[in-house]
Amino acid sequence: MHTSQALFEPRSYISLMCRIGDYRKKECTILWFDPRDEPLDMLGEKTDLVIRNATFEDNMGLYTCQICCFDQCQKLTSFVYPVRIYIKKYSSMIK
Repeated sequence: MHTSQALFEPRSYISLMCRIGDYRKKECTILWFDPRDEPLDMLGEKTDLVIRNATFEDNMGLYTCQICCFDQCQKLTSFVYPVRIYIKKYSSMIK
């Protein structure tokens, strides 16, 4: 299971999933790469990537989860895009 795309509010956090079945966890490794294909420190997490204080400039883009079991690797991607949430007041429309 993995997150294929995620929208987030700037300056919040986002969690991207990249999970494998329990029966294979001991035999596999999971690595995350940022949009520039640089490896990321998962800060003690085993499978999910948590991005804190996310911003448009620093965090938008395609993240890659690489799962390697024995001699085989698979890459899954997640697109991260920040959005602003606007709440429009309708009190002026109510009479």
